[in-house]
Amino acid sequence: LDIFTNLGDDRGIYSSLTNIACSVGQLGNHELQGRYAERIIEAATKYDLPRLKAAGLNHLAIAYRHSDNPKAAQDSLEECIAICQKLGCVETEVLNIANLGNAFRDQGLTDQAERAYLESLNKARDNQLHKEEAFALELLSRLNLEKGFYDEAVRLGLQALVIHRKLGDNLRIASTQDYLARSYVKLNNYKSA
Repeated sequence: LDIFTNLGDDRGIYSSLTNIACSVGQLGNHELQGRYAERIIEAATKYDLPRLKAAGLNHLAIAYRHSDNPKAAQDSLEECIAICQKLGCVETEVLNIANLGNAFRDQGLTDQAERAYLESLNKARDNQLHKEEAFALELLSRLNLEKGFYDEAVRLGLQALVIHRKLGDNLRIASTQDYLARSYVKLNNYKSA
């Protein structure tokens, strides 16, 4: 970041800020992630860079969710989605609609979460975005598990698992298998669990 700042390389500065926000978030420092996200948003607003602003809003939403402020995460994601729709960034829009569902879920707004997950799923399928399709299916599986609809959780989880395996996404495979195992246990199907 310092090198790009000294060179006056705005593109390098923005890329560095985004990468740092992502990295510190992955390391679990969501307070610092939020501070970098705010810097990203500030620069994007100042220089009218909507894609960069969407990235900053996404990181800010993650930080808000981890600091138990899901309503603020919802607000950030709604703004991010609006930007993506305006720019025609469908893949980013679909991912953030799924994340919006998570913010609703965090607030106990199950019906709104389900609507967001279904919207994400439908847009992913309409645009052949397989990774996002699998993610939406996984989230719907988890939501159905939490609602006590175990058969539906299994059905959705198995669909997600097929796609995750084709994509080789081991983290998502493990997460989906967790929801499937817990659903099978609730159905007293220990062999499948």
